[in-house]
Amino acid sequence: MKRKIIYSSITLFILLIFLLVIKPISAAPSNNPVFATVERVEQEIQQLLSTFNQHESQNQTDFGFINQRADRLEEENEELRNKIEDLENNSLPDGKWVHVCFDVATANLSVMKGGSCFPHVH
Repeated sequence: MKRKIIYSSITLFILLIFLLVIKPISAAPSNNPVFATVERVEQEIQQLLSTFNQHESQNQTDFGFINQRADRLEEENEELRNKIEDLENNSLPDGKWVHVCFDVATANLSVMKGGSCFPHVH
């Protein structure tokens, strides 16, 4: 019996020493290279998402500008159609014809009685 108490005491003492001597292990970034890598990947992902968000915002601005420009061009086109229709309906006697010319570069609208809109073409 005395032996069992001595063995039990020694075993308990050795276990207690092991528990006090063993350093706690943690997965902190300074101790764990895998954690540092995961953190780095997360930072890169956040940076990429931020870049995509900036591009998306710029694209939305560009689309807005393009839509506004398209609306203005449609309005100008409608105005030109109305001018042409007005010229055709009000400026010509029956049986007469003219060339209605539109210069795309300058947005000028002109009416040619006879001849051609393109003087260099015969």
